[in-house]
Amino acid sequence: MMQQLRESTKVIMVLVSIAFVGLMVFEWGMVLSGRSSQQGTGTSLGSVDGTEISVDDYQRQYQILYEQASARAPEGLSREQLEQIEQQAWDDVVDLTLLRHEAEKRGIRVTDSELVEFIKFNPPPEVAAMPAFQTEGQFDLAKYQQALADPALEQTWVEYERQLRSTLPIQELQEQVIAGTIVTEAEAS
Repeated sequence: MMQQLRESTKVIMVLVSIAFVGLMVFEWGMVLSGRSSQQGTGTSLGSVDGTEISVDDYQRQYQILYEQASARAPEGLSREQLEQIEQQAWDDVVDLTLLRHEAEKRGIRVTDSELVEFIKFNPPPEVAAMPAFQTEGQFDLAKYQQALADPALEQTWVEYERQLRSTLPIQELQEQVIAGTIVTEAEAS
């Protein structure tokens, strides 16, 4: 019993650490950059094809791009780089909105059973890379599936599910477009 609790503690501590880092970056970082999440909660930045672009969606995408850029630039980001990140975040949110609309037009939806199967066997890359989910340096699916069943981590998986409900139809749309693309020999030359 104690051994199982100790093993679960690693996973819980890793997820708490990620949540804390997320708080620092999303909330405190936005306050420092003048983009407090309190400023725009529940408001939109604009609309695309009749759909409002929420501040939260934009901030989420901005944060992803900011973290990626920061990891590549340990010396810090210039004002120009921050402006590029802002523009790229906006472009990404607009593109995703348009792709969601197209997926809806084509009737592409993810069923609950498809989602459950996908989650069971496709951990987020950042989770798969965590030492708590590794055995001898390799990802351990059993540890991941054990974490999926842990009620203490339910909120983490709810967020992952929310994200997948949005992205899986877009992936299916992209697969349909690629599958429908035929390149002739003349075009390939």
